[in-house]
Amino acid sequence: MNIRILRFIIGFIALVNVNNIYAVEYELEADELLKLEISDSGPTRINLKDEKINDILMYPQNTVEVVVHESGYLFIAP
Repeated sequence: MNIRILRFIIGFIALVNVNNIYAVEYELEADELLKLEISDSGPTRINLKDEKINDILMYPQNTVEVVVHESGYLFIAP
């Protein structure tokens, strides 16, 4: 199968399956905690503009799978 056709099929499937994606921007203050909304039906990616996330502290009862990627993005899966 031609690689262009394969890319198109994968892209089309991705568009159909992820039609509920949205983004929220939060203000980050140095002296305040940041409260975020986490999806209960799909993965959540969190990144800070012009910054890299190195570590995270969460309440254990609220986590299922949390990964800090080497890129500095935080991925949370329900």
